[in-house]
Amino acid sequence: MASAPRLGTARPTESPAGCRPIWETPDLRASADAKPTAIDQFEQLYTDAAGSARVMALVVHPHIMGAAHRLKYFRDALARICEHRGVLFMTGEEILDWYLAQRSPPPP
Repeated sequence: MASAPRLGTARPTESPAGCRPIWETPDLRASADAKPTAIDQFEQLYTDAAGSARVMALVVHPHIMGAAHRLKYFRDALARICEHRGVLFMTGEEILDWYLAQRSPPPP
């Protein structure tokens, strides 16, 4: 039996052990269930972000989210997220650049 990859060792197409995108969670494979879950996750992070920045990763695999029966719900979830002030959509590289710009320079 092959063991799951450890954090930091996953190939680009795999999630680290114990991590699974909302849209791939077995009990949420019905797209209508995944939409409110994604919105609930976002709204909690948005509330938490009142004091500091938060990141919500949207893992989008074309063969999963591009399926006709899921795309409508994904678009609806994104539309709901876009209704909130101050929400930004960034790539991982853009998040890193933002983070590095926020850090204080190290002491001499």
